[in-house]
Amino acid sequence: MVSAISDNGTVLPAAASALVVDQNGKLSFYMPDVAEDEDLPRMVRLLAAVLIQSEDIAWVDDMISTFDNLDRA
Repeated sequence: MVSAISDNGTVLPAAASALVVDQNGKLSFYMPDVAEDEDLPRMVRLLAAVLIQSEDIAWVDDMISTFDNLDRA
């Protein structure tokens, strides 16, 4: 079995997608190649939507405020 973590980073499972934030706060979106006529899975579309919306500072602030509103009890 190959380790998913190495000195070079982390390996995504085959057919997996990821939205990654680096140490500088830059977002990167990774997904497998898909045919043009193939529908993307719902959660992959969600990741793409978050990436697109991340350009909107007000939206990002609103999403982050969700944590401020959690009951910490």
